[in-house]
Amino acid sequence: MNKIQTETRGAGGVSVPNIFIFIAIIAIACSIVLYAVSLTKKYQLSSTEKKLSDVNNELRGMSEVDSDAKVAAAAVENYDSLANGINHWSEFLQKISSNTLINSKLTELSMQQDSGILNVEGIVKTYEDLSKFMVALRGSDAIENVTLISANLETSANVAGIGFVLEVTPSGSALAPKETEQNFEQTNE
Repeated sequence: MNKIQTETRGAGGVSVPNIFIFIAIIAIACSIVLYAVSLTKKYQLSSTEKKLSDVNNELRGMSEVDSDAKVAAAAVENYDSLANGINHWSEFLQKISSNTLINSKLTELSMQQDSGILNVEGIVKTYEDLSKFMVALRGSDAIENVTLISANLETSANVAGIGFVLEVTPSGSALAPKETEQNFEQTNE
């Protein structure tokens, strides 16, 4: 007995069930490709976000370095301005620092613009150390006068001692350039 096979064939001669299988395979393949593209885009986005995060962290680090550089540049500018002209503040400040005792710490130096008097602020362990510091400053040929403005007991968490403020008047010879001193000595000989 012969079985009668009836297949529905499309225009190209391919059977209908085979067309559906072929379409299903193409749909699965397209889905896999689209999923792979989607994963690639997600990976690229996460990689880009990570790179942006790294760049932002570097920028934050650079801003700290930049602010440190600005502070250093301002210090250099202040130092240069002190060393320029006829006043040799750097030598004068070295003379002050050479008279600074072991138990003393200078915290601020500022100059009164109108009088040229130097305000010296700092901390010492005891009033005796403050007295020794003032005597050492007065004994320097670079200093004309030392006046105690205030001395108070400091008792904060990180500071223990006597906080002081002095007015220091530099002598004229302390701020004169070396050449002027040498010329003055030569003319007096």
